[in-house]
Amino acid sequence: MTGFASRLAQALALVAVVAFSLGAAPGAAQAVGTHHQFAADDDPDPDYDSDGVSDYLDNCTYVANPDQADSDNDGIGDACDEPDPPADPDFDGDGIPDSVDNCTDVANPDQADSDFDGLGDACDDTNPDTGNSDGDSYTDDSDNCPFVYNQDQTDSDGDGIGDACDDTPYPDADGDTAPDTNDNCPVDYNPDQADKDGDGIGDVCDAYPDDPTNTPPDTGTPPDSSGVKDADGDGIANKSDNCKHVANPHQLDRDHDGKGTKCDRRELPTRVGQCHDAHWKVWFWHYDRHFANRSACRAYVRRN
Repeated sequence: MTGFASRLAQALALVAVVAFSLGAAPGAAQAVGTHHQFAADDDPDPDYDSDGVSDYLDNCTYVANPDQADSDNDGIGDACDEPDPPADPDFDGDGIPDSVDNCTDVANPDQADSDFDGLGDACDDTNPDTGNSDGDSYTDDSDNCPFVYNQDQTDSDGDGIGDACDDTPYPDADGDTAPDTNDNCPVDYNPDQADKDGDGIGDVCDAYPDDPTNTPPDTGTPPDSSGVKDADGDGIANKSDNCKHVANPHQLDRDHDGKGTKCDRRELPTRVGQCHDAHWKVWFWHYDRHFANRSACRAYVRRN
């Protein structure tokens, strides 16, 4: 064998050894070349994506990114890096994190929850639009006790709060805890309801607390034009009576104009028609309160 032939045989043997060490069985050399482009053409510094960065250093081997940007420093370039999931995801994209979103799968940025069950209206199949928390026939927006079952909607004091959930369900003008209907002095504070002469008029508002007949004493003064000192016989002397010709021993005057409620036609409604439209707003109910709504005004007229 000549010297040339000997050197050629040695070179071929060396190539076979290198190929074997790389695991390149027959036909594998082409596959390796497809990945790194060096087995076929012996490229010692492959650059598969042709971005000018060697595959050995490229943080995105198959996507060109010459700037090699890696915002999260995880070794994978931004051009081929899947974004990390947010710490508190917002699946429906409504700006409310899933951890506090009352509808995680349906966008509802207002988080409306009419029936207060913790499930937003947008994904609530149980009365989400009506909101009927207590299960009676009235929706929360029209129920005078939205969280307490009260089918009759009774509101004795007309304050817009049903008796079933009202701490003071009956009118109590003087705030002494005795409802006006039973208070022997409805506009004078007297929680003890003392009435020593037993005439039904409390001592604190009784012109004659020691006389159950409420007969005015004879002072010798001339009688008034009606011929008596107590024209209406309510036990209140004419000079002190805020309704001289209408018996009103309790002297109730809800609008504080000096004229008793019993004879003040401008103070309280007497016909349902006076409660129509916004007229109910002009009528007084307690000392400094108006009727809560038109229904309360009508209820008062019917009761009286």
